[in-house]
Amino acid sequence: RSALVLLCISLCIASTFAFEFEVTHRQPLGWERHGEPQGSDPIKLQLALKQHNMDILEKTLLRVSDPREATYGQWLELSEIADIISPPQSDLDLVYEWLASYGITGAGTRPTNDWIVVETTVANVEALLDCDIIFYHQKFEDNIIMRAAEEYHMPDEIAEIVDFVAGLHGFPYSAWKPTSYGK
Repeated sequence: RSALVLLCISLCIASTFAFEFEVTHRQPLGWERHGEPQGSDPIKLQLALKQHNMDILEKTLLRVSDPREATYGQWLELSEIADIISPPQSDLDLVYEWLASYGITGAGTRPTNDWIVVETTVANVEALLDCDIIFYHQKFEDNIIMRAAEEYHMPDEIAEIVDFVAGLHGFPYSAWKPTSYGK
């Protein structure tokens, strides 16, 4: 339960900051462009939906954490958190319809309904988000990942619901560290 409380508190804190996602074309040390996947290659699409009622969640978490409150220690279940922060069903339906219009079906949500996750193909993602997907190779750990070559796009009515698409930009942290400097 304490892990769930920490998650909720971090969500409240994170919601108070504005996040900007800029496209960078510089790869970190060790990452290099490594060709293009086939259109039929599988890719996991993860859409972060805008969370709702974060002010209510924050107040609730503060009350259950305050020994002076009658609700002290009455921690929320994950389903109760989902009831507070989930986008309306109409928003989920609109995103599902948009995905289906590009042949992307079988999408599901995470337990809090603020993420839509689906396995699809590179060709579907490229058409959906008007972007090119490319491979990057990390030579120190021999990892290969797929990322968008540049920015991605979505219709305005969808962008009002979707905060961002996870996994299209940025690079995973590497455990590699240089063993010597200045040689």
